[in-house]
Amino acid sequence: MKFRKLESKSIYLWLLSSVAFTIPLPMLFNNISIILLLSFWLFLCFRKQTNKPNLKTVLVLTIPYLLLVIGAFYSKNLHQVSIELTKGLPFLLLPIIVLTMPFNILKDDFRKVLKGFIFGNFLVCLFLLFIVLKTLVEENFSTKTLWGLTHQSLSSHVDLNAIYLSLYVSLCITFLLHFFLTYGKNLSIKCKTLFAFVSLLFLVLLIFLSSRTVMISCFIVNSAMYIHYELKKHNAVKVLVRFVLIIGFLFVGIFTVNPIFKWRVESVFDIQDNTISSNKEQGIKMRNKLWSSSVEIFKGNWLIGVGTGDFKDELEKVYKENNYRIQYRHHMNSHNQYLSYSVSNGMLGLLLFSLYILYCVTLFIKSKNKLPLFILLTILMCFMTESHLYTNKGVIVVAFFMTLLLKHTKDTEEIGLNEKG
Repeated sequence: MKFRKLESKSIYLWLLSSVAFTIPLPMLFNNISIILLLSFWLFLCFRKQTNKPNLKTVLVLTIPYLLLVIGAFYSKNLHQVSIELTKGLPFLLLPIIVLTMPFNILKDDFRKVLKGFIFGNFLVCLFLLFIVLKTLVEENFSTKTLWGLTHQSLSSHVDLNAIYLSLYVSLCITFLLHFFLTYGKNLSIKCKTLFAFVSLLFLVLLIFLSSRTVMISCFIVNSAMYIHYELKKHNAVKVLVRFVLIIGFLFVGIFTVNPIFKWRVESVFDIQDNTISSNKEQGIKMRNKLWSSSVEIFKGNWLIGVGTGDFKDELEKVYKENNYRIQYRHHMNSHNQYLSYSVSNGMLGLLLFSLYILYCVTLFIKSKNKLPLFILLTILMCFMTESHLYTNKGVIVVAFFMTLLLKHTKDTEEIGLNEKG
């Protein structure tokens, strides 16, 4: 019986790792891995080997999906409702599957799953950096070719939006830094060299993807993590000097390696050189129109919003009325997760989503492991300029890691309490 349970747990961890590994890959591979995980769960259910979950925890983790269901009741566009409910399924399936599995996810198990995610992103990173190097060599390292090697132009080679790939890479950097700060002293020279090499590749790709919000959130979160861990070992002055030197080196490197990122940063303040690109509506200018349109709809539907199926239609009406041609032509959403919930679900949606966030924050703060809190902070900051929970690639990464981190935190606390008892 013990052997069978260990064997079942190995299969379960392998399936979780496969879901993590395929997150940066085409959706077909990720869907197959989720179906395999679901099939294994149904097999355990048939054999009556699953556990009864904590109902409160399941309800909280499925709030993003419950909001879609609630908004479906007063939507006119039923076709869009079906699309949104299908995209949001990971928020329903993953909490139920993970929280009813009869296995704890402790440190070693958690690291195995993270390795799958990091390895998947590493392969994507290698492929894209090969394309960058190949193109630069062919063009005699001309800086004029950089525009075609950044942001969407680069990520399109793997059929991914630059925003989501940037978020994945940012999370990988955070996972690696956390592991290095925690276990660095015990690692061999070979392991440290490997960690430095992989982290550098991720950082270079992040620079080429040039997603400003993700880079800012990555900088803030990893700086906070570094200071938090280093202050435990060294005095404040030494930590501050190291921090300033590292950050100075990174900033000089970023603006030297990729002047296009410098252009994108300058576009926020409207001081960029517009001869580099003909598209003058960038960053804040673009999002101001999106955000003001969302606020306009929210004012007229502040309590429960316009519904899951109608929020895109209502936004496009406002774009058309205000002559926002780019926004209308590209069917853009709010590009802010909080405003998206304001449009689709009103104050009700914002309150329920806040409950979801507060529950996770409270649990993570109580735990001694700060990694879940740093990951959540990264995601919340990225929500400020993107509506991640209305796209497949955004839904899967948030649903997967929030469920996994919460399960890992709860299991670690329970084991600790049992040992103390």
